[in-house]
Amino acid sequence: MPADGLRETLRLAAEDRRTNHDAFTTRVLMTTYRLGRYITRRRAASRSRLGRWAWRLALEPGHRLHQLLSLLVGCEVPYTATIGRRFRLVHGFHGVFLSVRASIGDDVTMLHHVTVGSDYAASGELSAPSIGDGVFIGVGAVLIGGIRVGNHARIGARAIVVTDVPDNATAISPKAVIRERSGPRPIERAIPDASKADRPRAG
Repeated sequence: MPADGLRETLRLAAEDRRTNHDAFTTRVLMTTYRLGRYITRRRAASRSRLGRWAWRLALEPGHRLHQLLSLLVGCEVPYTATIGRRFRLVHGFHGVFLSVRASIGDDVTMLHHVTVGSDYAASGELSAPSIGDGVFIGVGAVLIGGIRVGNHARIGARAIVVTDVPDNATAISPKAVIRERSGPRPIERAIPDASKADRPRAG
């Protein structure tokens, strides 16, 4: 997982921009996330009221931009979520929701409309998924609760994952069931047979 120093934060932001070079909004959102996470943690660690006020003032412009872009693309990417290096969003952040306690490893690829959500464990504490390195998450996947998704696992489109996924495994949703209808369809009964209508009568 990434460190929280300023130099490391800027390096991570540069990697994000290269990884998502074809998506301007994603690059800006990832940059505001990295800087917002750094400033938020520094503000929390500050021991003086003046120091906390200064860090809050530094956070405000980037936070406003982060909120605006999140609203425009319909996503939720809190600073408290942990995102590893080279986070790739193929279709941008559209419809992506990350829990405040979500943990995402390095080199993760995520498509749109993905939910990485929290749930309350038996102990009553809020828990969220921990996603390993090199994981692929398909369109519309939902990952809920304190589960672990192993390294290089693949989550299929629309899969609902509430249990651990081992390393290199694939979690898929049920396939569509094709059911053929018996007999002609109503619209087919209403349409005359053109081949018979054009056929000349004998006699």
